[in-house]
Amino acid sequence: TDAASHRLWYDIRTQAMFDDLFHAPVRQIEASLVGVVEHLHARLGVGDGANPTADYAAIDGLFRYWIQDDARPAGATEAEIKASFRHLIDRLW
Repeated sequence: TDAASHRLWYDIRTQAMFDDLFHAPVRQIEASLVGVVEHLHARLGVGDGANPTADYAAIDGLFRYWIQDDARPAGATEAEIKASFRHLIDRLW
């Protein structure tokens, strides 16, 4: 339901690669998102070898894929989207 806001985030994050003005805020937001994954690792008892940054990147990549209208398969159902996240989370943790 908030795809437009999330697309704006991806646009801002991309602009940070070209405009120094965006670097600090994007770094701060991404650090907080990695922190969410670190918190999940702690709650789930994920082992010491876990990499919260890589796990965040995997989740973020799948999320970006699903909100990019022209990238996802036509007619994808909510159940298929949820199943893809369940599959990823099962593989990660």
